[in-house]
Amino acid sequence: MIIYINEILIIGFMYHGELRIFALESTRDFGEEVCKNIRHKLRSSIDKNFPDGESYAQPAEDVRGKDVFVIQSLHNIGEERVDTKLAKLIIYNIAALRASAGRITNVIPYHAYTRQDRKAQSRAPLSFKAMAKALVANGANRILSMDWHNPAVENAYDIPVDLLSPVKEITSYLKTRLEDEEKIVALAPDVGATSRNEYLAHRLSKSLEREVDLAVTFKKRKDEKQTNAAKIIGDVDGAIVIIYDDESVTGSSLIGAFELAKKMGAKRGIAIVTHGKFTDEGISRLKNSDLEEIIVTDTVWRPASFFKEHSKFTNVSVAQLFGEAIQRIHNSESISCLFDE
Repeated sequence: MIIYINEILIIGFMYHGELRIFALESTRDFGEEVCKNIRHKLRSSIDKNFPDGESYAQPAEDVRGKDVFVIQSLHNIGEERVDTKLAKLIIYNIAALRASAGRITNVIPYHAYTRQDRKAQSRAPLSFKAMAKALVANGANRILSMDWHNPAVENAYDIPVDLLSPVKEITSYLKTRLEDEEKIVALAPDVGATSRNEYLAHRLSKSLEREVDLAVTFKKRKDEKQTNAAKIIGDVDGAIVIIYDDESVTGSSLIGAFELAKKMGAKRGIAIVTHGKFTDEGISRLKNSDLEEIIVTDTVWRPASFFKEHSKFTNVSVAQLFGEAIQRIHNSESISCLFDE
């Protein structure tokens, strides 16, 4: 894009109006943290449910010509179901669009339906693509999110998508925990998580200045709903294994991978889950497992009291990362520097 201002040539510059950050009520705590980290004010919204179950949401201030970022994490934790949260985000986009917002970026820390990304059986829906089309059709100009189950599904969006990784923040936390460990192995809980764990091993190797190996768990399907860890490719004997997954509900993949690793001689195990969507049963299973720690991020927000009550769980915040990404997108700057080395 080329713009002339007072006969001065400006190339590659695009102005989307003043920055305005909003957050829907169910994700407001995370939104407050995002804004606090970048010293920006979280703007006011109207967000409510009518007695008949219908949703209503809109900005509570002028957005004409503004660069609008709307934060809403799409998960079932909390008082609202994921589909209500999605409906409110769509409604909010429509309101901002009708109010002449300059650009609308949906900041979705956890994006629902990323596992429903393919037609696995006859007549199965492509649910993720349906969600993407609904957001784009109703005003979204850009998506900012984190650690999708299959990053390739960003092709479902016909608008720019920026995907963040929490590995830099998690590595910083783990560095002091692992400094005295002789043997560390990043263990993928299944084949699909191999690249994610390979990246973690790479970052840990650079941070600790020594080799962190990679191992992979292969699963065997027990029935339509359950799979068991069947085999590990890699040497975990005498190691502390770090098992990293994008999301978890029951914790079964994490627990199964570590139980198998223990049989092969692993000493200790730490689990990392970007999006900890754990049910009460999942929390109980993980608490009673032999895993010594479960690290989660705040893409699925839980109050500080949760981590006091469940001391095996540790929160690593990614709010500052999202804040920096928002600022860089607003300023038309690259965000790759936030996680690349």
